[in-house]
Amino acid sequence: MKSYKYCIIGGGPGGIGFLNGLRNTGETDVILFEGREDFLYTLSFMPFVKKSSRMFTEEITGKQFRNFLLENDDYSRYAKPNSRLIGLDKENGIGTVNSNGKEHLTIKYSTLIIAAGALQSIYGKELLPGYRGAGTFTTYQVSEMLTWYSFLPGKNLGIIGESEYALETALIAESKGLNVTLFSNSISEKECINYKSILSLQGDEHIGAIEIETKSGKRTHYPVDSLAVDGEFSMEHKLRDLIGIEWDIDAWQAGTEHNQRHPDFENIYVTGDAFKPKFNFLEQYENGYNLAGGLK
Repeated sequence: MKSYKYCIIGGGPGGIGFLNGLRNTGETDVILFEGREDFLYTLSFMPFVKKSSRMFTEEITGKQFRNFLLENDDYSRYAKPNSRLIGLDKENGIGTVNSNGKEHLTIKYSTLIIAAGALQSIYGKELLPGYRGAGTFTTYQVSEMLTWYSFLPGKNLGIIGESEYALETALIAESKGLNVTLFSNSISEKECINYKSILSLQGDEHIGAIEIETKSGKRTHYPVDSLAVDGEFSMEHKLRDLIGIEWDIDAWQAGTEHNQRHPDFENIYVTGDAFKPKFNFLEQYENGYNLAGGLK
C-alpha cells in the first residue's frame, strides 16, 4: 500500500489547480487520480469566460486554457489518468482506485482533496449529499456505468437533453445493446422524440414511463426503465423537481471560501465543482490553487 500526504480525486480545473498550488509551495508528496484518459477534458467544451482573473485579463475559452496548462507542464510525475476512486474508507484514510479498468490500487492518504465534478459524480451521496429518483441518472453517470462498471442502468433507456454529450451517451448505450429513446425540445432529427413539454414521470418506486406533450399537442407515453438527464437539467432546469434530482450543495460548505473542509472529517476537503458548481473554469482553478496554499 502506497502512502501520500495529499491525494487528489479529479483532474479538472479544480484538481489541477490544487496540484499546481501544492507544487508552488514545494510539496511533492502528492498523487492525483483522473478517471478519463485526458486531464482537463471538460474544458474542451467550455465557452468564453470574460471575467478577468489572476492569470488572464482577456476572455479565454476552456480549450485555450486547457492548452495553456498542458503545454506548460508535464503532470505525469504526479498524476495518473484512467484511474478512478471506487472505494473510500474515510475513518482510516484509505482509498481504492481502479486503474485502467483492471488493476485495483490501495492507497493511504493524510489529506484527501475531492475535486470531482458535482454534475459528474457517479458516487451520489458519497461525494455530494442529496437524492435522486430511482432509475434517474445524469448522462455522465450512465456513460460511466456503461464504460467502466459491470452493470447497466436498464434495458430501456430514455435520455433527456440536447448536448453533444447526450448524443454520445445514446451511441454508447446503443452499442451495449440498450433500447434508447432520445427526447429533445430543439433537435428535429427523426432519431429524436421532439417534445413541447415533459408532463410526468410514471412509476412507483422506480421509473416506468415518461409522458410528454409533442409539438403538435399530443400526449404520449414512452416506456423506460431508466432515465439519463443532461447535467444542466439536473442542476438548474425547471424539470429538476419533476425528475427528482436534488443535490444538497450546502451540506458540503464549511469554513471560508478557500477552506472547504468536509463537515465530518478534518482531513477531507472539496474544491472545484465538488464544492459548488461553477461554470467559470478560471474560478474553479484558482479556488483549488488557493485552497492548496491555505493548507500549507
